[in-house]
Amino acid sequence: MIVYAPATSMNVSYHKTTPSTVNITCDTHGMYPKSLLKLYEGATKQPRSLVKEAHEEVIEAEGGFSDYLQAQMEDGVLKQQETIFECVLSIPETEYQVRRNIIYFPGYDAFEALAEWIEDWVTNRKQRVAINKEASEWTAVTSGVHYYF
Repeated sequence: MIVYAPATSMNVSYHKTTPSTVNITCDTHGMYPKSLLKLYEGATKQPRSLVKEAHEEVIEAEGGFSDYLQAQMEDGVLKQQETIFECVLSIPETEYQVRRNIIYFPGYDAFEALAEWIEDWVTNRKQRVAINKEASEWTAVTSGVHYYF
């Protein structure tokens, strides 16, 4: 008799390794027996294709198998505005299957956009004082911290 254990966790993520390159990672933990892990890419409402460039590393531990699948892709290779990456986990000879998706926008880095937003928020600020109906002239804020958003 074979006892099957589903994954205790499964994640799919990406990070920019260069301004024009993205690394897609899919990882699962706690599986028994060893699972099949595949990565697909495609667009919304389009069939997805297998990412053949993905490299896999499997580690066996006391709590089951951990499986890591990574693919590094150039933004120029990704043809559509957004790319849906789908990580599919299955156990051989069973109907067990789990899917996780993530959407990637080529050329867009959310952390860079956030950093730019914060920089814009704290630079080139002006303030004035108003009492009743009288107000001072606008003047540049050269120090201090914003207390609210």
